[in-house]
Amino acid sequence: MRLFRGFPFFLALDCAVPLRILKRGRPRGGLVCSLRPSLRVELCDCLVSAKWAAAWGFMTECLLTRRVCSKKGVQATINGATAIRPVMQSIKTMCMVRRMETSDIEGVIALQKRAFPKMPPWTRTQLRHHLKNFPEGQLVAVDRNGRIVGSASSLIIRWDAFDRLASWDVITGRGRFGTHDPHAGNTLYGADVGVDPDARGMGVGALLYEGRRAIAKRHHLSGIIAGGRIPGYAACANTMSAQSYVSEVVQGLRHDPVLSFQLREGFLVKQVIPGYLPYDKPSCGYATLIEWRNPEWDDLSQAA
Repeated sequence: MRLFRGFPFFLALDCAVPLRILKRGRPRGGLVCSLRPSLRVELCDCLVSAKWAAAWGFMTECLLTRRVCSKKGVQATINGATAIRPVMQSIKTMCMVRRMETSDIEGVIALQKRAFPKMPPWTRTQLRHHLKNFPEGQLVAVDRNGRIVGSASSLIIRWDAFDRLASWDVITGRGRFGTHDPHAGNTLYGADVGVDPDARGMGVGALLYEGRRAIAKRHHLSGIIAGGRIPGYAACANTMSAQSYVSEVVQGLRHDPVLSFQLREGFLVKQVIPGYLPYDKPSCGYATLIEWRNPEWDDLSQAA
């Protein structure tokens, strides 16, 4: 993996599509770019969307097929893997998302302690099980110094095998992902997302969610289901129900640091789950059952 100056954000996964970016004019939007008009840069191990590159005045050439994609609105799909658009937020963030490795375990635990200081972090045993059961579903966001500033853990489940009010412990197999079912499963379950407090508001969470959507699409899953925390609820729990609180957040009448972000990421609230995480005091143990539908799954269903 090579990070190069001038492109602070891109999403990199192991199924990467090798692309060559050919400079064609100065990028719009005020981004300072170090590329000269005559310079050609090869991204050998990262995913870049042809749609994004064209919109920013670049031409992309797939090194596998030699196909050139420069038309706006085109997104390259090579060998069944769809290129992912980078999330351009702030040059100071300078981070990328990649698959978690065994060497990241201590860094992820340290991140969890910073992100959720009043909740138990992942254990080493749990994280090893994640990597054993579904390594592709475990993502980390790394800054320019190699420090882990975000992580996302997920597994594939057969959603109709669970009660809609099932707790986090039940769905995740007490956090070890023994419920991961790559054969009969049809849904990606988002077990956890954490972002370093110092990196919040800089697009790290959006990169991690983009990574999850890419996994769901690559595995031809119906979408993503998760139990979303509502950490703003404890402040008003004495005056309103969790259902009323969630309703006001959905209507835009109230802000919740987690749910409001998830709504912006395209998730819909299906219902409120009591006792989802009993030790989540800021959420009073409640969570929202949220869902993102994979638009490509709907197309496949209609075709079938």
